[in-house]
Amino acid sequence: MSQEAPGRRSIVGELVMAAAFLGLAGLIFQQTRTVFAEAGAAEGGAMQDAAMYPEFLAGTLVALALLQIARTLSGVRAALATGADAHLSQPDRRRQMIKALVCSAAFTVYLLVLRMTGYHLATPVLMAVFYFTLGVRNPLVAALVGTATSLLMSLFFEFGLNVILPVGRFGIGF
Repeated sequence: MSQEAPGRRSIVGELVMAAAFLGLAGLIFQQTRTVFAEAGAAEGGAMQDAAMYPEFLAGTLVALALLQIARTLSGVRAALATGADAHLSQPDRRRQMIKALVCSAAFTVYLLVLRMTGYHLATPVLMAVFYFTLGVRNPLVAALVGTATSLLMSLFFEFGLNVILPVGRFGIGF
């Protein structure tokens, strides 16, 4: 496959999307520090601190956006230094875009069903979809690793941080 020259449009698009995710994280932090605080839901222990989990997710979003910015800029620097193309071919870009859209759609559905189904039913499915979409070709392995990852995260939050995860209508939790 032939490589295209690094497109300014592609680089700007990646940086704009990373900035959008940083903005979203900023909005989450603003909401948890104002609206949640005014409602008295952003202080105290795990039962009262409804802001802890959204702030953790926002912090993760910030870290991933900064990582993407660094990756984009290092790819540009490498391409300029070597004269080679550090970007993906058009078909590879399409595959990456489809993966990003599938993961985004899966996460959106996850957020919509989380309250109803609860963490312990929704998260293993989400993680399995992520693993399968991002390269684990065996669906059984993706499901097993997704379930293990979900359980490890729940142990960390529930026992390590004393955070009560959503139990949903089925009341499943530790």
